[in-house]
Parts: sequence; structure tokens; C-alpha cells
Amino acid sequence: MSENNYVKDFIVILDLEWNSGFCRTLKRNFNEIIEIGAVKLDSNLETVDTFSEIVMQKFNMKFNPWVQELTHISQWELNSAKENFKTVYKKFGAFLGDAVLMTWGSTDLSVLSENCRVHFGTAKPLFVKKYCNLQTYCAKALNMYDASKQMGLSAACEHMGIEIPEIPLHRAVNDAEVSAMCLKAVYNRDVLDSQTAVTDDEFFRRMSFKPKYLRDLDNPLVDKSLIEMDCPVCGKKMTRTSDLKFHNRGFRADFSCDSCGEKRTAMFVYKLCFDGVKFKKKFLKPAPVNEEEPQTERKMKLAATKLYQES
Repeated sequence: MSENNYVKDFIVILDLEWNSGFCRTLKRNFNEIIEIGAVKLDSNLETVDTFSEIVMQKFNMKFNPWVQELTHISQWELNSAKENFKTVYKKFGAFLGDAVLMTWGSTDLSVLSENCRVHFGTAKPLFVKKYCNLQTYCAKALNMYDASKQMGLSAACEHMGIEIPEIPLHRAVNDAEVSAMCLKAVYNRDVLDSQTAVTDDEFFRRMSFKPKYLRDLDNPLVDKSLIEMDCPVCGKKMTRTSDLKFHNRGFRADFSCDSCGEKRTAMFVYKLCFDGVKFKKKFLKPAPVNEEEPQTERKMKLAATKLYQES
């Protein structure tokens, strides 16, 4: 049994829709929530209640055409909304209660945090006490978890053999209902408990932290002693034969093996994360022969080809 035992009574699966655009009042881009939808499940994963509200806009009065096409929310629906974010979100807080909150991916929680910061003055969403990322939970259950790739809701349904009902997706409560179907397909209470976190201050600091790639070799966080490579052919230590240059998230350099003559280009990546610097290194694949041609020679070939085609 899990030590946490967070999932006792209810689970609430939340989905948000938001209008993206530049906000003159805030003087920056802002993802303003326009719809909150959720389903509440009991301990048997039966739906016991639903929540669906359109939110009256305060900042982004112009409806992003792309968002309108994606969600099929009409301008009339937005204009007809009577309650602002504070009012609707407080109603959702009463709906949530002490339940574990789940969202498909962390983006919805980040957008919720952003809206709470603007409307309530705190980046920690009110009422949220326990949280589990349903997208990560399902991906791990399917042995398909990859931190660098996010599994879409439709793709997850396909992998689980779930037939999506003929309802418009990208409407908040509908997406929440489909997410609930995914949870039911791979549900294990102990596993869910182990992936559920208490949403304390550190949780939201971690969530809001934006990782970055270190680009300066003189940065004290860059451990240069890690910049070494073993020959993939004979296993001996290789000699670096070029300066380190930053390109595409990492430092690159050429290496040569004094023992067997093998030559390779390697890449070293330093990524600053919430828990510290993560380091990885790898050999790059050799470039195709035509990519190694001198730039002038390549230009001459292209020009000759163009002249031939025009003749």
C-alpha cells in the first residue's frame, strides 16, 4: 500500500480553455481563462458531479481567432458571460473541496497559477491541496513516459483503445470527461497515491521554475572537468582537438583518439533545473558527405543546377 493515502474519497479532473493575446493593462502576453470545466469522481471512479462555466473576460477582450476555432466557443458565449474569474473560481473551489486535483499535463495548472496571480495576487492557486499530473500518470502506466515529449489526450485514447464519444473536444468539461476515461483505463490507487503531491509552496516554486541551458563556459555552475570522451571504438581516452563552441543547447568540440585514430564530434549539455544542474554528453552523428562540402562549392553546384533548369 502507498504511504501517502491521498486518494480517499474524490478526484476532480480539471480542464481549462483560455484566450491568448497581448494585454495592454498588464503590458505582456496573458493567457486569460475563458472556461472552467471539471468532473468529480468518487472512490469507485463513478462521476458524481460536473462543473462547467464560461468566464467573463477582463483583459483580452479580442477573441483570438485560433482559440475560437479550436474551442468552438462563440463570441456571443463570451459576451454573455455574467461572472468574472474570481467568482467562477470560488465556485470551483467549493466544487473541488478536499479532492485530489488532476489535469492532463501541467499546462492547465500553470495557466491557473498565472490567472490566480493576476486576480488574487498569489501564484499559488487557492483551494488546490493535492495534485497529480494525469498525463504523466497515464504515460507511465503505458510504459511510454518521456519527459521531453507530451502525450496528447487523443493519442492516449488511441493507445488505450478508448473510443472517444462524438462530443466536441477542446471544450473544458468534455476534455475532462475524456481524461476521466483514460484514468479509469489504467487506474491503480497505490500508484496514483505515489504520484500525488501536496501543493505546498515548494511545489509551486518547482512548477514555476523555468529551466535554462548554460551557455557560458566561465559560469561556476559549468563543471569543465566533465568535458571528456572515451573512444567508442577502443575505449581509450580521446583528445580534444578544437575549441568548445555553444550551438543548439550545448557545447560542441572535435575529439580524436591517439590509440586508434577515431575522430568524432561531441556535445556537452548543462541544463539548470530546480534541483541543480543536469549534465549529459553524447557523440553527434557524422554529417552526410554533401553537408561537409565547402560552402562556396555548394553554392556553385546550386547555381549550376539553377542555370541548367532555366535553359
